[in-house]
Amino acid sequence: MMAQHKPFFRWIHSGTTIWQQCWFYGSDTLSLEVIRIGLAFILFINYTSFSLEELKFFYTDMGILPINFNENYLILGRFSLLYYTTSLWQFYLFYSVFLFACFCLIIGWHTSLVKWLVLAGQISFLYRCPLIYYGLDCLSCNLLLILCFAPIGTSLSLDRARYLRRLKHKYGIESWQPPPKGPWTSACIRLMQLQMAIAFFYAGIYKIQGVAWGSGEAVWLALTHAEFNNISLILFSKYFWIVNLLTYYTLFLELSYPFLIWERKTRPFYLIGAILLHLGIATMMGLYLFSGMMIFGHLSFVPRQWYRSLKLKYKNLILPIEIIYDGHCNFCLHSMIFLLSFDGFNQCCYRNYRTNPSPLLKEEDQDKEIHIISNNAILSGFDAYRYLVLHIPGLWWLVPAFYIPFLSKFVGRPLYRWIASRRASISVCFINHSLIKEQDIE
Repeated sequence: MMAQHKPFFRWIHSGTTIWQQCWFYGSDTLSLEVIRIGLAFILFINYTSFSLEELKFFYTDMGILPINFNENYLILGRFSLLYYTTSLWQFYLFYSVFLFACFCLIIGWHTSLVKWLVLAGQISFLYRCPLIYYGLDCLSCNLLLILCFAPIGTSLSLDRARYLRRLKHKYGIESWQPPPKGPWTSACIRLMQLQMAIAFFYAGIYKIQGVAWGSGEAVWLALTHAEFNNISLILFSKYFWIVNLLTYYTLFLELSYPFLIWERKTRPFYLIGAILLHLGIATMMGLYLFSGMMIFGHLSFVPRQWYRSLKLKYKNLILPIEIIYDGHCNFCLHSMIFLLSFDGFNQCCYRNYRTNPSPLLKEEDQDKEIHIISNNAILSGFDAYRYLVLHIPGLWWLVPAFYIPFLSKFVGRPLYRWIASRRASISVCFINHSLIKEQDIE
């Protein structure tokens, strides 16, 4: 009897294995972090482009739609926090908090909290004035919902830098851990891929039903629309076959995308094709934010190996950087920990000249200021920091502070020399490394 059921159990086991390999194979969050940054940046740009009068007109009770304009929206479950902003200052407070949450999501600060705030804010804006929402709003809500259930913030984020800083404070400057991998991350990536594939397929099915798409004239009709005419149409009117080609290219791509994007050999071509399609939409129709949102959604199909190869190419382009610092100075130690916590590519190696002096430098020079050695060049002091912030991607946000001519010449260098000459006394203000408050590193 048991022998008769063995094929059935083997079938169940193989099905479960395939399901696990498809959804819960385990991955880090790098792909989702790229999408997080792009999505939050697009939302931030979208809502900062509104003037105060436009915000008042579209989203407050003093505008085009009073709060009680349609009670059916509440019946249908279309909830918006903006239904409860009864005064203008409350709306502006909500708007400010939403923009701040978008900015925090871009930089990855308290990501586990702000991602939910951004989702709630986006849904609230969408349902408060449904007359003006379009594909950007719907797609952003869908992608945000997936990101909310993903453990994002573990790479390409300020949360990651803060984690590494705590780790190095607790266990030593050489401590480092790779971003965690988990089955739930891969499930969210797969869900986002399905979202993009199904959206493309239904867009193609909808287009087939139109006469203009079958006749090859749909792109022409879109470009001649007053709201979307963003370029000169002289070339298209003279060579109308280009319009036909673009129309049928769009149909073919959207209908075949959900089936051939999964194949490893055809995936690069379909990714490039989808990106080119949306770049064309942005250029010819002026739908820049929508096209950007779609492109970032398609990046969910980018394999982890592609990002790894880009990382290796960058590391080979930028030679390793050796940082020489004073390990007996708490201020120098804190500065080193700060720098290394943003070195996501592990480009830097470090040398404590107190225990391992560099043979290329005099001891009095090493004691005077920080030095770096890279590409057979030796830089010191403020120039060393300028080099680091330009060549370490995690420090690019500091480039304006170090490369604005006035700040660099008249503020940066004198300030660095002042700090370097007084670092012994400044170190007293820092907690001794052995007494730093240990934080739980789970």
